[in-house]
Amino acid sequence: MKPWSCILIGTFAAVLMTTAVQAEDWPTYRKDNARSGVSHEELKPPFKQAWEYQSNHAPRPAWPGPARRDGWHKVDNLKARVIFDWAYHVISADGKVFYGSSADDKVYCLDAASGNELWTFFTDGPIRLAPTYDDGKLYLGSDDGCAYCLNANTGELIWKDKPSETDYRVSGNDRMISLWPVRTSVLVDDGKAYFCAGLFPLEGVYITARDAQTGDEVWNKKVENIPPQGYLLASQSKLYVPTGRGTPAVFDRSNGDYLYSLGGSGGSFALLTGDMLVYGPGKTGELDAFAAEQRDQLATFSGNQMVVTPDLTILHTDTEMSAIDRKRHSQILMKQKELDDKKKDLSRKLKDLGKDLNGQEATTIKSELETVLAQLNDIPQQLESCILWKKECNYPYSLIMAGNTLFAGGSGRVAAFSAKDGEEVWSQDVNGRALELAAANGKLLVSTDEGMIYAFENADAK
Repeated sequence: MKPWSCILIGTFAAVLMTTAVQAEDWPTYRKDNARSGVSHEELKPPFKQAWEYQSNHAPRPAWPGPARRDGWHKVDNLKARVIFDWAYHVISADGKVFYGSSADDKVYCLDAASGNELWTFFTDGPIRLAPTYDDGKLYLGSDDGCAYCLNANTGELIWKDKPSETDYRVSGNDRMISLWPVRTSVLVDDGKAYFCAGLFPLEGVYITARDAQTGDEVWNKKVENIPPQGYLLASQSKLYVPTGRGTPAVFDRSNGDYLYSLGGSGGSFALLTGDMLVYGPGKTGELDAFAAEQRDQLATFSGNQMVVTPDLTILHTDTEMSAIDRKRHSQILMKQKELDDKKKDLSRKLKDLGKDLNGQEATTIKSELETVLAQLNDIPQQLESCILWKKECNYPYSLIMAGNTLFAGGSGRVAAFSAKDGEEVWSQDVNGRALELAAANGKLLVSTDEGMIYAFENADAK
């Protein structure tokens, strides 16, 4: 699997200028280790259904939906923040489609051309997140407390690892699960496989790196006070660990040392760009943006999910979708941060002067502060001017991009939109909420909370 920086920065510009792009795999959740949700491959509507697959059992999520309201903070209509297993998230590589089941504890391999089952593999607990494909191998974690590496062609076990020293079991979701379930993805990069085991902070949580080929330990650390839940993300130096309803924790990728936790609204959706970490959706549909290598919050966006290219930021809420000029928007955000820092510095200098507020120094500081405040007041209007288009969109559950086409999932329907202007160009009924999407090798793959997996392809395909 390629490093995040190569995936996100190296080739997007060429993609947006051509329509003849080679087919690509979708080897991990949301395409890559940055969870970009963006493929270079151009999928052009209209589409026809290639096949549909009905699992034997609908997903059995680990957590119910949110409470009706947060009475303490007086927030109504709370968003569901722990939704990583509400549908069977699929990946696709080497002519196959893979998913893990939270209902019958099996990994499934389907033929990408027909949807027929090729093989299955049992674990000893629910599999709640999508597997990862790399170099002919399939990596996944289970509530049984183990990570697995399988032969992707045959389903045969290559290695199995349990980071915890003991094998205690507890009751969870009407099942007996490990006291240290693997509720994160297995992230594979640069010959290493990273994952976390553990959910109960007081019992400790293991964050571990293994040799991807052999399963041999590279490092294994036990930490407290975080409940890892969701898809891991990796930059060149850091590992980002979502914590369900909480905010991500950040670790040193070289040795597993805990570095810090971020602020914000929390949630299991996360996206890493070359200069920004975005996660949410918080309690009300908010995406918090942080400098990727820092702890400073840059912005908060209204939205459920996001996709990012070097030129565009695409957001969607419950009712609309919008495109933002990313470069200009980022420049304005950085300017805003500089002004905020300058305002704090000038305010501190005024405070340090104490009662001496009538002298020349105080007058100069006050004048500079007034200029900074005036510039800050102009920032919202400047940010608003970065919006390229905004369209009504009733597909709030999932969002990806393939070439110049956006795909979004809603209740009983999936749709395609032009990235140029946001116009809807195709839609199709599905059974259930289209909670997860993938684009691979000429097909759009749609997963619903009813356990359905659909494959759509260009209407002219034979």
